[in-house]
Order: sequence, then C-alpha cells, then structure tokens
Amino acid sequence: MVAVTEEYLYQLCLDFMATFLNIDIEAQLALRSEDCVQHFAPASLNVPSKGNEDFTKHLGGLKDIIQEFRVFPKVIDGEKQIRVNAAKREVFLWANGKPTFKAEAKVGHEDEDWEYVGELIFVLTCNEEGKIERVLEFLDSKKTIELQGLAMKARANMMKNAA
Repeated sequence: MVAVTEEYLYQLCLDFMATFLNIDIEAQLALRSEDCVQHFAPASLNVPSKGNEDFTKHLGGLKDIIQEFRVFPKVIDGEKQIRVNAAKREVFLWANGKPTFKAEAKVGHEDEDWEYVGELIFVLTCNEEGKIERVLEFLDSKKTIELQGLAMKARANMMKNAA
C-alpha cells in the first residue's frame, strides 16, 4: 500500500497533467481507481460524468485530432496553483490547457486561427491506495464552447480529407 502523503499527492497531480501532453490513455488509467468517475462543471455545459470507459473514449476522440494537449498549472505571485490536502487525500489544481491540433486536422484551413488556451480547475480525490477515485473538472464555459467548435471543424476536416 502506498503512503498517501502530501508529496505523493503533489507528484500524482504532476503525473496527471503529464498524461494529457501526448494524450496517454494508459498512463491516465493507471492513475485512476477502477471505479473512478470524472464530473464536469458547470452543469450548463451539459457534459455528462464519465467513468473510466467513457473517459477512455473521450480521450481517444481527442487523440484523433489533437497532437498534444498541454495542461499546466497557473502561476500566481510566483507560485504554482496546486494545493494538497493530505488529510482528505485531495489535490486542487488551477491550470491552463493548450491543445495543438494535428496538421492533417487543419488541412485546407491552415490560415484559420487554431490557437486556444482554456482555463481549468481540477479537484482530484484519491482512495486509500493512492488512486484517483473522483475528478471534479471545472471548465471555462466560453472557451470550452470555442474548443468544441474547433474540434468539430477538425473532425470534419479529417473525414473530408480521408475520403
């Protein structure tokens, strides 16, 4: 059994962010308990909660169109916005997310603006074994709608270019 210390939880948060860089689904699942559920807020975005199976599909869909997705902590007054509560086995992460769309997803639309940086807040809750059992992800509403539009355009480009 792993000692779920402040240091362990901080490293878990770093590992969690790192899994998004290359959208490493196996690495993401390795951090999660078998019954992990990811909840999304605000509710007005209508993003349903996802267990591991649905989250794997979600990441797979992103991996189809995105080369990398950098998730990195915001820095305020020189301090990374990662807060650990070892007693509750929780980590709070205030971050930015920056996807890089695949070149083939932009074919025919290279001159358009594909730049995107969104704001995210994650609350990771771990079980006694040190696995993430619950993720609460607060999405930047306005920027998420923008990202959904870019993703739809990227998928349409990929389908059109594959035909």
